[in-house]
Amino acid sequence: MLDRERLGRLPRGAYVIHLGRGEQLVEADLRALLDEGHLAGAALDVFEREPPPPDDWVWRHPRVRATPHIAAQASFDTVAAQCLLAAGAGRRAPGAGRRSCGRILMPPTTAIPGRPWPCTDPR
Repeated sequence: MLDRERLGRLPRGAYVIHLGRGEQLVEADLRALLDEGHLAGAALDVFEREPPPPDDWVWRHPRVRATPHIAAQASFDTVAAQCLLAAGAGRRAPGAGRRSCGRILMPPTTAIPGRPWPCTDPR
């Protein structure tokens, strides 16, 4: 279980990349450590509740980049690249927009240079 006690052992300024099982991470503890500044950011592909509701904090938190549970659709290398890119996207300029992918908000970047995010639904 990745709870406050375990996540707190990470060095100050660390990033959490979580693509295991949603129930393995206590999201409230992650959020607290992000808000306190202990953790610099998080890239999440799985959640306690799948999918998170549209108003869930993971979609709005400035230090979190969330992907719509796409880890099972790609190779390990692709998923790792997407998570690292998502973590790096947290350093983009304030006010940078997001594009909608169905009901899921996605960063306005590509997962891998030259390749779009897997969801192309324009809704």
